[in-house]
Amino acid sequence: MLHTEAQASGPSARFVQAFWQSTGVYAAGSSQRVLPDACADFIFNMSDPARATRDCAAIVGTMTRAIVVPTRGRRDVFGIRFRPGAAWLLWRAPMRALCDGQATLDDIVPGASRLAERLADIADFRARVAFAENWIEARLARSEIDDEKLRTIGAINGRFEYGAGGTALSTLGWNERKLQRFFEAAYGPSPATMRCFWRFEHLRRTLMRAEGDGLSTLAMDHGFADQAHMAREFQRFAGLTISAWRAETAPAP
Repeated sequence: MLHTEAQASGPSARFVQAFWQSTGVYAAGSSQRVLPDACADFIFNMSDPARATRDCAAIVGTMTRAIVVPTRGRRDVFGIRFRPGAAWLLWRAPMRALCDGQATLDDIVPGASRLAERLADIADFRARVAFAENWIEARLARSEIDDEKLRTIGAINGRFEYGAGGTALSTLGWNERKLQRFFEAAYGPSPATMRCFWRFEHLRRTLMRAEGDGLSTLAMDHGFADQAHMAREFQRFAGLTISAWRAETAPAP
């Protein structure tokens, strides 16, 4: 199995976090755990050449829990991972309805199946990325993006990325009702759920770096009430305990 990622460049980089591809042949009974990342993805599954083109392209909304995807046989999947909130701005995707779900991409972006057809004809990952970027930039050229909403989402994402989510929300000066409506429209989950997710994500990144602090110290450093609270929140989003997740993601000996 080969998983490849590439950063977006040019005008699309304001909206696209990464392009990715998963290829290879999987043994029967294998699976892959996918953790939430606050992003929406366009996914083009070209593993089965006999599959109808319309059925190959899907939009996956913001996830609030991990999923385990069964994998078997030949795999050829290309994805576009949008920055948090960007799928709503660029494509008017109904993020609230898509939260923890997915839909046929053609139902949200009419004509997207034609992109799936072209991607299936391209074998090289970099060439697929270039074609997808051109497709997105063509959309940008004929779209009127709300600059104020774009700046607001950029500010929220930036503050959360650096662990200052509460500050980011308070500086908007919005009441809870307006904040709730905006988050559910742009992201899907509520502000409270997104705060919890980003706290989990900062913890996960710390654990990935294998930093040596004990769990009680990590809980305090990441804003959890105590170690038990941290353990519950980690399992909520990852679907595993911290120790089980570490074992699952440990490099093969």
